[in-house]
Amino acid sequence: MGQCIYLTDLDDTLFRSSHKHPQGEALTRVTTATNGHHGHMNPAQQGLLSALRATGAVIPVTARSTDAFSRVHLDFGTRRAILANGAVILNAEGVADPAWLAHTAHIGRSAETLLLDMSALIGAELGSAARSWIVEEYGAPVYFCVKMNATGDHYRVGVPMYLHNVPERPGARVIIMTETGDDGICPTLRAYLGRGHIINGAGQVTEFET
Repeated sequence: MGQCIYLTDLDDTLFRSSHKHPQGEALTRVTTATNGHHGHMNPAQQGLLSALRATGAVIPVTARSTDAFSRVHLDFGTRRAILANGAVILNAEGVADPAWLAHTAHIGRSAETLLLDMSALIGAELGSAARSWIVEEYGAPVYFCVKMNATGDHYRVGVPMYLHNVPERPGARVIIMTETGDDGICPTLRAYLGRGHIINGAGQVTEFET
């Protein structure tokens, strides 16, 4: 008892791809990426994690899937974590909480048509300019991700995990998270969703309606 508990993002917070670091920085590789863009920490990031670990446990809160998180090679002082934008909660043994998993799987499956439709829209409008995929956990879809090939900017579309159904209007309760300073959402997808909330790279939350 008495230890602090810290909840933190991972990518672009505790570490980032080497090409995002200033040239000449001393870097330590801390992840294994399937695409070769491994995560690295600079001395400041290493110092931050060490300082947090000295006074408590660090609980990652990340968009990384269970698989991607398994390729993060850091000691957080606990095996607890919140993964896949909240779709998976790992307990003290590093095991996914079964009740929460069943809950989020039900929501994800109810939104599967929505996610597939969005994927098709992105492919039709942006073609080779972007790539998109649906992130799955334990066989159930949990969110939709789009990444721009030229800039690396990306956004994620998810159905909040505390909801029990997806309303008839596709985007009425959809949350879009984007790295860019503006909303960065292509017009076709915006028109399809009709309504939703956007959290941009500055942390600002806006509602859109078309």
